[in-house]
Amino acid sequence: MAGKIIGLLRNETFRSLETLNRGIREALDKLNSKEFQKRNGSRKIIFETEEKPMLRALPLMPFGICEWPYNHKAGPNSHMWFDKGQRSVPGDCLNRYVDVRYNNVMVYIYSSHKLIAEHKRLPADIKNGKRTKVSRLPYPLYVPETVESTIAKAEKIGSDAKIKEQALMDVRTALDIAGIYGEEMLERACGKALKDFHMITYNTLIPYIKEILKCGKNEAKPGDPKKHEHGIVRGRIITERVVQSNEYGT
Repeated sequence: MAGKIIGLLRNETFRSLETLNRGIREALDKLNSKEFQKRNGSRKIIFETEEKPMLRALPLMPFGICEWPYNHKAGPNSHMWFDKGQRSVPGDCLNRYVDVRYNNVMVYIYSSHKLIAEHKRLPADIKNGKRTKVSRLPYPLYVPETVESTIAKAEKIGSDAKIKEQALMDVRTALDIAGIYGEEMLERACGKALKDFHMITYNTLIPYIKEILKCGKNEAKPGDPKKHEHGIVRGRIITERVVQSNEYGT
């Protein structure tokens, strides 16, 4: 077809790309409307009567190239790590290896070649964020009793404190730090960490604890185990900070 179009335009002179494109469209229409030599009709008639009715609408989502990273392990908190963040998986996939297919918009998680979860990509500026579908979390991550047990541990948490179930594991580990380094140290570390992270966990807090100790800005001694036997004085503040930071990734 291209050769025939060039043949039709071989004696034409075009002084702009616009006139060239117009000449190509006119030549193409002429060739498509030309009657066949050995059968009835033309290319245009065949398209209108036989091919056009079989066409389907274009997909709503544009085509995107995907990549496939394999063998990501789903942890005991029903999440797997990928691309500097966590994504939830169904409860029957705990401690199993899953595969990931992702593009610029979505992350798809597969187990044994079967799609088990899908999540939107995290914004590029978010570190250690989470995407969680709470309804698919396994027991005991998705039961009210777990919320109550954590509130009981931090005695000063008020009844109006709202805790999301998936944040509980991060709350527990953060509260444990107070028993080692002291409440004031944990409070200061949380303040520093929240300037750099939307979600804080034990692993993100420890470097700030070490930094404070190294600079000698806090002389607090390790917390007295007896002091924390019945709860943590700053439990409400710490818990709310950890939970609020989780909301950026859910």
